[in-house]
Amino acid sequence: METSSKIVIVTGSNKGIGYALMQRLVKHAPRLTLVLTSRDESLGKEAVNNLIKEEPKCKDSLHYHPIDITNKVSRDKFKEWVQQTFGKFDVLVNNAGALVSGELYNPEYIATTDDVEKVIGTNYQSTRALTETLLPLLASDGKIISVSSAVAAWNRQGEPLLKIFTKPDFEDKKP
Repeated sequence: METSSKIVIVTGSNKGIGYALMQRLVKHAPRLTLVLTSRDESLGKEAVNNLIKEEPKCKDSLHYHPIDITNKVSRDKFKEWVQQTFGKFDVLVNNAGALVSGELYNPEYIATTDDVEKVIGTNYQSTRALTETLLPLLASDGKIISVSSAVAAWNRQGEPLLKIFTKPDFEDKKP
C-alpha cells in the first residue's frame, strides 16, 4: 500500500500515554497514516475500534499490528509487515514499556534483580532492538521519538538498579 501521507508507528498504543497520543493523532487523518501496536491483539483491536468510534474519518488511515518488542521473531514479523504494507515509514514513537507491579507511587519499593532485568530488558534493550530492526525502513527525513515518564527518574529506581547503572563496567547487552 503506497501512501502519500506521513506514516506514524506508535508502540504500546492500546492504553495509557500511547493511546492518548493516538487520540490526538487520529484527528489528523487522512493526512497521517497511523499504526497502533500492542502485545495483546484483542486489546489492540479494541483500541482501534474505540478510536474509529471517536474519530470516524480515521477508519481508512488507522492500522493495527501486534508486536511484542521483547521478542525478536515478533519484531522481525512487524518489520516485514511494515515493509510489505508501506515500504517505508516516517515516525516511530517508542512508547511500549514495562512497569513492575506495585512500583508506582510506592516510596518504599525496592527493585529486585528480576524487576531490574524486566524493566531494562523491555524499556531499553528491546526498544533499542526494535529501533535497530526498523531503521532500514525509516524515511530519509524520518524521526524517532522515545517516550518516558517520571518513573524513569534516578531517585525512583531503587538501590539494585542504581548499583547496576553506576558500575564502571556496566555495558549494554542486546536481547
